[in-house]
Amino acid sequence: MYRFRRYTLPFLIFVVFALLPQSAFAVSVHEIRLGQPQPDTYRIVVETGAETDFSAFLLDTPRRLVLDIPNGSWKAAEYTGTGKTPIVNYRFGTPEDGTGRIVFDLQSPVRIETAFLLPKAQFGLPDRIVIDLQKTDNAGFAAELETLWLRRADTGDRATTVPRIEAALTVTLPVPQDQDRAVPDTRETEAVTVAVPLPARKPVINRYTIVIDPGHGGRDPGAVNGNIYEKNITLALAREIKKQLEATGRYTVTLTRDRDVFVALRERVAIARKAGADLFISLHADKIARTDVRGSSVYTLSREASDKETANLAENANRSDIIAGIDLSDQDEDVANILIDLAMSSTMNYSNAFANTLVETFRKNNMRLVGRPHRSAGFAVLTAADTPSVLLEAGFLSNREEAVLLNSPAHQRRLAGAVRQSIDAYFNKVEAAALH
Repeated sequence: MYRFRRYTLPFLIFVVFALLPQSAFAVSVHEIRLGQPQPDTYRIVVETGAETDFSAFLLDTPRRLVLDIPNGSWKAAEYTGTGKTPIVNYRFGTPEDGTGRIVFDLQSPVRIETAFLLPKAQFGLPDRIVIDLQKTDNAGFAAELETLWLRRADTGDRATTVPRIEAALTVTLPVPQDQDRAVPDTRETEAVTVAVPLPARKPVINRYTIVIDPGHGGRDPGAVNGNIYEKNITLALAREIKKQLEATGRYTVTLTRDRDVFVALRERVAIARKAGADLFISLHADKIARTDVRGSSVYTLSREASDKETANLAENANRSDIIAGIDLSDQDEDVANILIDLAMSSTMNYSNAFANTLVETFRKNNMRLVGRPHRSAGFAVLTAADTPSVLLEAGFLSNREEAVLLNSPAHQRRLAGAVRQSIDAYFNKVEAAALH
């Protein structure tokens, strides 16, 4: 009896693709672009003629990145690289029937950080596969050889890692006997055992860090209407947003407070910076003299408040801790001021982009908004130099009907759902913009 216990990853990919439903239409590779969005990250963009499944994996001796596309065909230009990326060449072939293979030759060890499809239907640009490679050492490269990135239309836009041998389904295939034999063959039937990988339980994705700030708390109740307290509404809403975001598997979520305690304003900002937040959302519920006003609004930092905060940071703050990853302690005053101002300006642009996305999503979900819902002010919680930040006023406690609504778990779930959709849409736009 012959048993082949260890098959190469390309063979297993052929087995996996053979088990997947395949499109009858060819998928053309029109263009391949290479870029470097971060100092240690390299990006491959493969434009295709249609939305497609794919698999991506690494091979050794020599080092290669392989991208397999079912029913793939080649229309892209030949490689004319500059040598500024780990990729020294790429080529196209058809090793298996119906599979188009692009092989990228590598000059240094890398790992696949992420691989996903950006569909034309969602972004209005050509369908394209995006693969981000990150610098690593030989050990990191060797560890990555055990991983297959597999994208299927029925599992969404995110890739799934599949262990090469571990957690595999063993299938034994008997070898048929010769049907023309006059005397039956009594020898033990030979068989081939193939290890077919099972998909990992969760998709491997880029996780974004979101910090949700439930306003007020402890000795500070915030706005009050009867027995309805702003501090309780913001905490309940924050918990629901956290629950919905974490359910996507795309986000790591931190709350500035998870119980009824007082947290100083600057401490809330410090929590966001310590967490390395990609987005900071402070939750509140407004109260004004007019009791007929209802609806949500979103605030970003005003230009005047930003200029004042820049001056305060440059004068009073520890310069080694103002902008994440940049130590300004050895810079002269003019250079430090310019760098802080640039960071604040960039952060404000991202904050405004998210605020606009939030308003747009609320409108699509028929959530009530005030007139001119995107506003600006000098709220202290919005002054982090390197964290896009918004303050969401969920509604008005001064309006009794809206106060009761804001206190309702059903409405809190609806609000949280709109916030989650806004965050998804915002980061989709950020990822799409990074490809140009």
